[in-house]
Amino acid sequence: MHRSRLSYQPNMNRWVVTTGTTDYGLHCGETFELLLGRTRFPCRLEMADSWYVVIADTTLALRQRETYTIYM
Repeated sequence: MHRSRLSYQPNMNRWVVTTGTTDYGLHCGETFELLLGRTRFPCRLEMADSWYVVIADTTLALRQRETYTIYM
């Protein structure tokens, strides 16, 4: 798994992964590990009224102004 950066791109209304010099938009259902503190959590990206991730049976809203560290 590679460490990447996850950020929201409002012009695309999509979360984008940056790996080195390459950026690509994610779609609903894509999976990755989200780093929270020092722990990685396997999760799945989804969208209803806004984007969120599902970690086990818990949903977590993503804040559009934040940048997250993920592993893919």
